[in-house]
Amino acid sequence: MLTEQQWSKTKALLFDNDGTLTNTMPLVYYIFNQTAMELTGGVSLPVARFNRFMAENIHAVDGLIEFCKLNGHHVEHKAVLRSFNRHSIVARRSAEQFIAPIPSTLEVIKEAKRRGLPIAVVTAGPGIWAKATIKAAGLEEFFEGSVFIHNETPGLVGKKPSLDPYLLAAKELGLELKDCLVFEDADSCLTSLRAASVPTVDVRTLPNYPSTMELPHVPGAAGAAAAAASSKL
Repeated sequence: MLTEQQWSKTKALLFDNDGTLTNTMPLVYYIFNQTAMELTGGVSLPVARFNRFMAENIHAVDGLIEFCKLNGHHVEHKAVLRSFNRHSIVARRSAEQFIAPIPSTLEVIKEAKRRGLPIAVVTAGPGIWAKATIKAAGLEEFFEGSVFIHNETPGLVGKKPSLDPYLLAAKELGLELKDCLVFEDADSCLTSLRAASVPTVDVRTLPNYPSTMELPHVPGAAGAAAAAASSKL
């Protein structure tokens, strides 16, 4: 999966979470879509637009405000955040059992552990979400005692796609960022890292990366999927 040359040049591996370590995208989409439908009176968020939010690392609230505005609804930041948080809590309680690890990334983690290389998590999301999803995916044992950078980490200045979270992770590992191999699935983050000559792996190019997005069996998900499939940008 990785070449021996890549392994020999790597002193640590840094992993994004959503879409890189864990296949949380169906659940995340469900939360986005339920929030969008509540705020717009029933308009589903197209999967293609959701994918753009993810690829460009657009903050959930900002993306949903944009979508609501496009559909003639002007909503306040606080209202979007309240709705998003409420649907997040409901969805996590109902659907954590459906979160799975990304198979190809899991193989890399196992090999890194076999070689004795440190691994770390660098996520743009809240720490509580990342830790819960990593646990639900059965990956908790691999990251026990690992460096864990999230959007509320003390000392973090800039957020993804800025280099700051990755630099902080490397610093806590006692390494230079150039000596770390970063695994990501967001275009904006990959672009930022590559512009700084940081070694990267686009996990979407690895074998067995999930190519379809099946929604978890949570209340309303089937209807959301059907509506999203038929809606247009």
